[in-house]
Amino acid sequence: MMLGYIGRRAYHSVISVIGLLTLVFFLTRLTGDPSALYLPLDSSLEARQAFARLNGLDQPIYVQFFQYLQNLMSLDFGQSLRQNRSAIEVALEAFPATLKLALVAMSLATVLAIVVGALAAARPGSLFDRIAGLVSLAGASTPISGSRSSAFSSLRSGSACCRRRVRALPCTGSCRSPS
Repeated sequence: MMLGYIGRRAYHSVISVIGLLTLVFFLTRLTGDPSALYLPLDSSLEARQAFARLNGLDQPIYVQFFQYLQNLMSLDFGQSLRQNRSAIEVALEAFPATLKLALVAMSLATVLAIVVGALAAARPGSLFDRIAGLVSLAGASTPISGSRSSAFSSLRSGSACCRRRVRALPCTGSCRSPS
């Protein structure tokens, strides 16, 4: 039973990752000619063709896509076209700042959620409570994307936590009414 569940989850995860990789690849190709983006505006046609040849952009799109997948499978993330060094180096260099930003954003969202939840629970049925509940519901209904969902998730959790503690309003979802 549990093994089947894990197998289905793994299968769906693989399908999702493949879909995401395909989407990322083709969306990056919608921006136009990469040589126009990375080379100076006054670069010659020969320079653009050399850039395309060097980066495999002169190949048909399906060849580029399968090369992209093959490189990912071998954990070769290629070169950063902007910085002309390993893309994984660029990503790892930015990781500490990204982590710091995420932690600060989550901390602020959590504090804000607790304060808003406490204020909403202190005055059940008030305009503030209804607006906080509406914003929380909107956040719970919004597709997950970065810190926006984290802030809404924290707001929803903070509000539910305070409502359970004050026991002024019934909770929704997995909360049980006070006994």
